[in-house]
Amino acid sequence: MSVSMFPTCFTDMKCAIDLLDQYGTLHKMSTGSAEIDSLIDGVQENSFYLFYSSHENQLVLDSFLYRQLISCILPKAKKNGFESIAIFLNNIDLSMDRNKHNLLNPEKIAIVSKYAGIEPKIVSKNCLVQTSYNLEHQVTAAEEIADTIESNPDIKLLAIRDLTKFIIHLFFKRIYPNICIAVKTSGG
Repeated sequence: MSVSMFPTCFTDMKCAIDLLDQYGTLHKMSTGSAEIDSLIDGVQENSFYLFYSSHENQLVLDSFLYRQLISCILPKAKKNGFESIAIFLNNIDLSMDRNKHNLLNPEKIAIVSKYAGIEPKIVSKNCLVQTSYNLEHQVTAAEEIADTIESNPDIKLLAIRDLTKFIIHLFFKRIYPNICIAVKTSGG
């Protein structure tokens, strides 16, 4: 395999001090938790984070997710936000998920918004929400979201709840086609 087959980002050798300088210019958003910020150094632009939880802790993860949506909208200077637009993709299987906590809760968003010092209406105007109900709808929603992100540079956060929900269902259906299996997923 020749070196020219790799993108230049993999072949250019850089001095560690240059990488440190580059790292220092990244904008970081607070998670709203000093403990989590100390572990992951806040949420950074152009980074990918994956958080999982058990079913018992799903409400905690949802609260954390709401805080991230709100933090994205907060001003950069005073509140350590991204001062931008957030997109939330919620994956829910209504045939299996009967709990109302699986849906985006505007009341909780309003409570967390007020706690963070921002009006809930401002959050509502700057948070785009898409819900998918099955794998095909999830793919369509992902394509729509990709187009929206591409056309709007002000979008700085994409939050996805239960990313693997439909893939897990599909996996079990393919492995065990003759067995009816009810799979309850949470946090992934």
